[in-house]
Amino acid sequence: MVRAWHGRGAHGKRCPWLGAILTGGVTDPFMRRMFDEELPRKPSNTLAELVREDLARLSVAELDERMAVLEAEIIRTRRQRDSADRIRAEADKLFR
Repeated sequence: MVRAWHGRGAHGKRCPWLGAILTGGVTDPFMRRMFDEELPRKPSNTLAELVREDLARLSVAELDERMAVLEAEIIRTRRQRDSADRIRAEADKLFR
């Protein structure tokens, strides 16, 4: 196992991605997605920060822009939820 930390696999040959994976330095987007799915997700404070923001300091144009961005995010979130619902329903059909 010590050899793996130096970027060598069990076969003793150099594995350039192995050291990066074990040390958290994965830079390849595909590999990052593959291993990020296995990591626990950190809760985002973005929504909490968003609702605490003082809206009184924003101009009408800034408020309009904020509303447009939030409406677009609601649409994106609904699409993702609908997709997740469809996937869940298909999975449920397989296991019935």
